[in-house]
Amino acid sequence: MKTCFNHPDQEVLSKCHGCGKEYCASCLDEGIEYYYCKNSECQALLKKELPEYAVPESVICPNCNIELDLSEDERMVGKFHCPECDAVIDYTVTPPKIIEDTNYT
Repeated sequence: MKTCFNHPDQEVLSKCHGCGKEYCASCLDEGIEYYYCKNSECQALLKKELPEYAVPESVICPNCNIELDLSEDERMVGKFHCPECDAVIDYTVTPPKIIEDTNYT
C-alpha cells in the first residue's frame, strides 16, 4: 500500500498534479481533471483549472431548501457543507447532488 506524504497511516488517493507528491483524500482538492494538494502553488494551479466561480455566491441546499452564502473557497471547489442539515453538496454536477464524502474542502 502506498501511503500519503502527510499521513503515513493513510492510503494514497492520487498524486498532486502540481508537485507530483502522493496524498490521501483529505490532503487533496479535486479539479476538473486532476487532484491538487493544499500547497499554495498547487492551489493556484487548481484555480486556473476550474472555471472562474463555478458556483454562484449563494445557493439553495437541495436537501433542506435553505439559502446559503458560500465562501470563495467553497465556490472554487464547488462542494460545501450545509450547516442546517449537515449535507455535503456537490455543485460541480447537474443537478447538484448530496455526497457522502466529508472532505469537501
